[in-house]
Amino acid sequence: MVANLFDKSFFRDYHVTMTPKDVLRVYGSPREAAEALGVTPQIVTYWARQKRIPYKTQVYIESKSGGRLMANKRAECRTQ
Repeated sequence: MVANLFDKSFFRDYHVTMTPKDVLRVYGSPREAAEALGVTPQIVTYWARQKRIPYKTQVYIESKSGGRLMANKRAECRTQ
C-alpha cells in the first residue's frame, strides 16, 4: 500500500509521537517526571528545550509509564 502523504488520516493513524509536553502532561512537572522515570530533572528540562526525546529513551519511558506514553515509531526508522 502506498500512503498518500497529503492525507491527514495517514499521520493520525501511523504517526504516534511522544513529546516532552506529553511527558509533562502525564507526570505534572520535570521534578515529578524525573522521579517517576529515574532520571534527573535536568534531563527532563533538556528534552523540553530540545523539543524531542531520543528514541531509546522513549522506549524506556513507554515501559516505565505502563503504556500511557508510546514511543515514536518514526524515530526508530531514523536511527537505522
